[in-house]
Amino acid sequence: MRAIRRCESGAALAALVLFGAAATPCHTLAVSAPVRAQPLVIDELFSTAEVAQMQAACLHELRFKWGELDHPLAPPSGLVADLDLAEGLVSLIAQRVNLPELVAADKLRGLEATPIELYRAYVNLFKRGDHPRAHRDSLESQHVLIRPPPSDPPRRSRTRTPRASLPTAVHHQVTALVYPHTEWSRDDGAETLFYDDDGEIVAAVRPRPGRTVLFTGDILHSARPPLPDCSRPRLSVALKWRAPRE
Repeated sequence: MRAIRRCESGAALAALVLFGAAATPCHTLAVSAPVRAQPLVIDELFSTAEVAQMQAACLHELRFKWGELDHPLAPPSGLVADLDLAEGLVSLIAQRVNLPELVAADKLRGLEATPIELYRAYVNLFKRGDHPRAHRDSLESQHVLIRPPPSDPPRRSRTRTPRASLPTAVHHQVTALVYPHTEWSRDDGAETLFYDDDGEIVAAVRPRPGRTVLFTGDILHSARPPLPDCSRPRLSVALKWRAPRE
């Protein structure tokens, strides 16, 4: 059974903190910028055994390369491993998420009920000390991959390859992230943060084991690395859908 909830807006969260759970936001509370559609958090999509299999595959079966540049003026951060769309891991996540059902039920506000297709899947890995930047997935065609030549050790190459083949902003519609951890403490950090147009945090999603979070491509967001005393890497499996190209 899926446990689905939508993150509350920044104003609603402020009201709960100031006035208690029964309060509604007062008209005197100011919201600095419009809040776009909130991320949708789904728990219990996967069994404990399935999450353990995901974690083992991500840590032991994938070949990672330099991560993407989230901002053209910032250095790269983290590692990424692309997944074949026909892989069992991708098929499992796409089937359980059942995006057409969520769209039909209007669970993802801001997502038009148009045909959508899965076009990319990959795994992100961040360690303590990494510094991922805030970005919008709708601008993914502007991202750059850092690919180290085979002879170079990790984190020393700066050979840039633009992702010219990726879709532009008009095509990207929704991202699903799955956290393939068998255990993760709230004290380990590594939340996914979501921002309004002024850069204020409006939602923070903790990477609980097997948790799934979905959001539209226009939402500004960023991953946080594990806290300094956490030795484990932070993993997320990302699936991305778009409107079919004409």
